[in-house]
Amino acid sequence: MIDREFISRLQQAHGDCIEAGYRQALALPGNPRGIEILNIGATRLFLSSEANFGNRALFSGNETQAELEAVTACFERKGITGYFEINQTNFYRSNPFSWQAELVPALLKLGYQI
Repeated sequence: MIDREFISRLQQAHGDCIEAGYRQALALPGNPRGIEILNIGATRLFLSSEANFGNRALFSGNETQAELEAVTACFERKGITGYFEINQTNFYRSNPFSWQAELVPALLKLGYQI
């Protein structure tokens, strides 16, 4: 059955897979890709100094506006372009906040483009 629990587990597994790749790169001697793995609230950020490796934020769906702003500020502070996955797995209602309808307008207001 596809329900909130199933969607949440799928999203977590997707994030764990991405994290495993970044952790593997982080384990290379001298960290040649400049990997950083950060958490802002429940959001996981995966950063690299290597442009083609990608910089991304994996949202939980429960971010507050302040956490969303902290994530984007982190990208700006580091002078990197952030990648945000917006897919239907993330569009579910949860408490206390869900960006089902709020995420895109919030990112546009912060100066991001679609």
